[in-house]
Amino acid sequence: MAAVLDYTGVNAIYRVPTAGTRIGPYQLIDQLQQGGMSTVYLGYHIYTRAYVAIKIVDSYTADLRMLNREREIMQALEHEHIVPCLDAGNFGRYHYLVMPFMQGGTLEDMLSRGVFTLDEAYVVLEQLTSALAYMHSLGLLHRDIKATNILFDQDYNLYLNDLGIVTWLGEKPAQQGRVMGTPQYMAPELFQGRVDQRSDVYSVGILLYQMLTGRLPFDGPSDWRICIHHIETKPLAPSFYNPSLPRSVERVILGALEKDPNHRYQTIEELLHAFQKAVESPTFFEHLSTQWQATCQKLHGRLSASAPALHSA
Repeated sequence: MAAVLDYTGVNAIYRVPTAGTRIGPYQLIDQLQQGGMSTVYLGYHIYTRAYVAIKIVDSYTADLRMLNREREIMQALEHEHIVPCLDAGNFGRYHYLVMPFMQGGTLEDMLSRGVFTLDEAYVVLEQLTSALAYMHSLGLLHRDIKATNILFDQDYNLYLNDLGIVTWLGEKPAQQGRVMGTPQYMAPELFQGRVDQRSDVYSVGILLYQMLTGRLPFDGPSDWRICIHHIETKPLAPSFYNPSLPRSVERVILGALEKDPNHRYQTIEELLHAFQKAVESPTFFEHLSTQWQATCQKLHGRLSASAPALHSA
């Protein structure tokens, strides 16, 4: 077991958080994710022994306004498919958010197990649509939908995570001249500073493409090259990578990836309904209804194979 260092003292400002250190009532166990402006750790509450995920940012290198905004939005939203904020605080120059630890890992972890079936993709899309429709109804846009920001608990329930660059509909981006988000998942208009709910629809279209082909439609050696692909390049038909994919489903995916937002599905609910219609058959939804638990168990199998193991505290 790593030595326990207490970050609650007056010298906290000089210490860099690492596994084995204590921050207020939490002890860090292991690093889960390293991002450009934050680090996420697996930790536990020293009194309740509950496992948590702790997002830590350094005020010397990160914009604390973004973290505070994320905290405020997380605390204001109440939805069964959006990760809640359990606690927040600071120690010296470091600030943190505490969230439930999702033992199922991320959608990206699950994708490492191979291409999704239509029923698996539908289960994911339905839960994600519920979360996004709720946000959009409040005038909030996520802007950073991607496989690593979709989490699952041990019961294969989906949670939308990372509200760090959420904006209000009609609000100008906080950082003018700087592209915020993940280029592989960004709608063309985002690179031009324009955003509305159809930009989130585009990102979900990328996820559908990825789930049903095992690939991203656009990638490249640089963010700029990926940006050009989104603006100018027509994506390869999903059936090029997955010949068994029904053409009706392919048309839905490509419809979500239209360059012009006016030619895209106008709401996330429209995309879900189009997907439902595309897979509709005399047997699909009957099968899904009767085999719902089996489908969830298949997702659970992906989770079991990809989820991070808990470390002994």
